[in-house]
Amino acid sequence: MTVSSSDNYIDPAEVELEADEFESEIEDKKQEITDLEDNLEAEDSIDEQVEIESQIAEAKDELAAIEVNAQDIIDLHQECENYARGSNLISESIFAEYCEEFAYDTGDISRDSSMTFYVDWDKYAEDMKMDYSTITFQGTDFYVQG
Repeated sequence: MTVSSSDNYIDPAEVELEADEFESEIEDKKQEITDLEDNLEAEDSIDEQVEIESQIAEAKDELAAIEVNAQDIIDLHQECENYARGSNLISESIFAEYCEEFAYDTGDISRDSSMTFYVDWDKYAEDMKMDYSTITFQGTDFYVQG
């Protein structure tokens, strides 16, 4: 499970799970660093101290990498909490198709109607955007009914 900006739809529940996993991983790495620092203070051997200092540096580098990777998901999670309220995020790349299906599903227009040939679905989608909030994730806009 990896949430990606190339997804057509993003489920806020998946975002929450991924954000929680990153936050747990960050806390585990911070605890590892704390434990290593405690071991360093208790160690008398210079050789062991050098080894532990090396482990601390490596763990800090790993923590920094995790935090960089996690930031987009954590930011998206906060946006989902503010706007999504359980509704899926819809990628801008398929929003017109989504709106067309929405119009059929709600009965705004019948699939059998000859009027479907005259509908400008891109314009319809533009008009529908006023009922949606925009969330940008990794440079891609997603729409969520809010």
